[in-house]
Amino acid sequence: MNANPQKSLRKIGIERIQKKLREAKFFLSHMIQSGRSTRLDHEHVEFYLSAFLSAARSVTNFLEKDDQRWWCQWKKGQADRELLDQMRKQRKNEVHRKGADVAHQLEDVPLSKIETASALHAAYAPSFGEPWGEPQVGLKVYYFTLGGETVNAIETCQRYVGLLERAVEEFSKAQAETDRLNRSFGPCHTARRANALTNPA
Repeated sequence: MNANPQKSLRKIGIERIQKKLREAKFFLSHMIQSGRSTRLDHEHVEFYLSAFLSAARSVTNFLEKDDQRWWCQWKKGQADRELLDQMRKQRKNEVHRKGADVAHQLEDVPLSKIETASALHAAYAPSFGEPWGEPQVGLKVYYFTLGGETVNAIETCQRYVGLLERAVEEFSKAQAETDRLNRSFGPCHTARRANALTNPA
């Protein structure tokens, strides 16, 4: 029989959050790969973006439900906290409304940034001294509209994942510290200490 069921529940909760974070990173990696494709008829980036937004939102949702007080305090300390709210809105738009505020445009990018066979790279790679430089290829590049600004969608998702990684890491440390204090002083003392930190006199 488990002597500390509350600790076990916290561990299960953290593992669940970490799995959702891995899921979000999985879809982001596919977005990045698909974003290098020259197939202009493909919608793969949009499909992966939709899945990414849902998985990432699950991370913040679990954090908020598991410890709302900790989550609110953590958000206040983040310089990039507006991004959390903006991406939550994107997920809401994607799932419940007409879709995320994302659009694409065709842009010329260097051939070296494209997912192609190495032989094709070799065939088009400029030799030393050639004046025209590296060939350009047309790609669909995706952009969000966040707070009235147009930003690169994939780069923004990478920033978002960075925030989520930091949140999950610090949440895990906070939960481990809570367990340590409970073992040393008991849960009542830990609760009073947490309340004092959240609501200083």
